[in-house]
Amino acid sequence: MSKERRPEVAGQTFVVLARRGTRCGGMMVGDAPLRRQLERQLSGQPVTFTGHISDRAEVACTLASRDVALNICPAETFGLPVLDALACALPAIVADQGGQAS
Repeated sequence: MSKERRPEVAGQTFVVLARRGTRCGGMMVGDAPLRRQLERQLSGQPVTFTGHISDRAEVACTLASRDVALNICPAETFGLPVLDALACALPAIVADQGGQAS
């Protein structure tokens, strides 16, 4: 949830979808200084925060429990979060810039 990953845009995506009547819920995995601020901004919205998950099996189960991965960071150099999602057979929505767009 670092600033360059633009987690606030991801959070707002779920807010907009919910307002449009799309049944959805977002999950933000990770921990960083922006987490507390995002939790306050998205309080009452369909977004949950897991914090850091260190166990690889738990990360895989968490990813596999979702319908889609959202990684909209335009500065992603390699796209490891996207590879993690795809390894769990999870489709990924990505930014049209950076290493993940290639």
